[in-house]
Amino acid sequence: PNPVSQLLTVEMPIIAEQFRLLDGLGRVAQFGQVASDKLRLDMSQLPNGVYYLQILDGANLVTRPLVKQ
Repeated sequence: PNPVSQLLTVEMPIIAEQFRLLDGLGRVAQFGQVASDKLRLDMSQLPNGVYYLQILDGANLVTRPLVKQ
């Protein structure tokens, strides 16, 4: 997993519709709409740990792990 400390930037090959950031227990820490091919999340206020970023582009759901340090 990719470590992040404050600002997470994800560049996507497509414009997704929604995102969810889940904590290690599966609880939603952040969610929202995606308006471009770049997603920027401020993670500075979240506790350190493992998170899972879910990106939804209509029919497909992609989940990637990341570590907040």
